[in-house]
Amino acid sequence: MNPIIRKLGENSTGIHLGPYCFMIRLIIIQDDTCFDFVIVGAGDAGCVLTRRLTEEKNWKVLVIEAGGEPPITSDIPGLFQLLALSLQDWAFYAEDDGRTGQALNHRRVAHTSGKMMGGSGCLDHLQYSRGGSRGFDEWEAVGNEGWNWETCLKYFKKNENMTDKNILNSSTKLYLVELFKI
Repeated sequence: MNPIIRKLGENSTGIHLGPYCFMIRLIIIQDDTCFDFVIVGAGDAGCVLTRRLTEEKNWKVLVIEAGGEPPITSDIPGLFQLLALSLQDWAFYAEDDGRTGQALNHRRVAHTSGKMMGGSGCLDHLQYSRGGSRGFDEWEAVGNEGWNWETCLKYFKKNENMTDKNILNSSTKLYLVELFKI
């Protein structure tokens, strides 16, 4: 079976390696083909990074993804449990630490991680979370200039688009205004 090659942007190419991680596929790229960046994983971060890098017209970007297209169940909130431990999940488990997961079989907690176009974003039960401000400020404190909460917040807001009139006109809006400063 030949890999599927897709255009993800004007200067990027994605290679679908198939749903089984134990299958080996030979990808042939011509000797004179050169890429400025190779992105491993077409999850949320990989796709955003690819999109941003391809804004520079002279850069060539290769995206490699081990999984295939997300199934329809990834779009239906009530069916998210069908994806855990499926072919679209890397099926990672935490090690038994003697405290957590003791009531579970094998005493290990499963950690879903998406193995498909869209990555774990397709396994996340259609939920969205920004992360805490302290973590971003700590990133900057250890030398990652520009990664503080205030700088990142404008990009979160750029990505978000609350348009539901019922929510915007309800008492929930007070929560949103306080929490997100909208």
